[in-house]
Amino acid sequence: MKSIPLFLLLAAIVFSSTPVIRASTPDDTVAAVLTANQARNTALVAHDLAALDRLLAPDFNYTHSNNMQETKASHLDSLVKGLRYDKFETTELRVNVITPDVVTVNGIFDQIKGKEGAMKAGRYYFLAVWRKHGDTWQITSLQSALPPVPAAK
Repeated sequence: MKSIPLFLLLAAIVFSSTPVIRASTPDDTVAAVLTANQARNTALVAHDLAALDRLLAPDFNYTHSNNMQETKASHLDSLVKGLRYDKFETTELRVNVITPDVVTVNGIFDQIKGKEGAMKAGRYYFLAVWRKHGDTWQITSLQSALPPVPAAK
């Protein structure tokens, strides 16, 4: 009978008694980003600027469907100056974990937004890039696009 080398026996004992440190799984990452995405939706409708400030990365950049560009400061400033959301819902979400700290989310958002007395409904496709900063997920880049116009019959 062959004997097991001593180092293998010691390794088996050490590793069998060492607690496993659970790393974040892609499913955990997806759940965390979807939670952050919903928090942003809620903050927009609640006009919660403090929550939005936490959810938007310092280098946040938003390219609107009309090609207008906004930074974090200009986006928050538009809310300070009276922009309101009566509705902001994201659907048909597709999440792609690029790295444990970078995730993209594609989907559709339906919104009702504007200034008092001039609210407008819209449906847009979007691509959002979320980046983990410490324990917090922040949106760093957002691009929206109008849905395609149906072909004429």
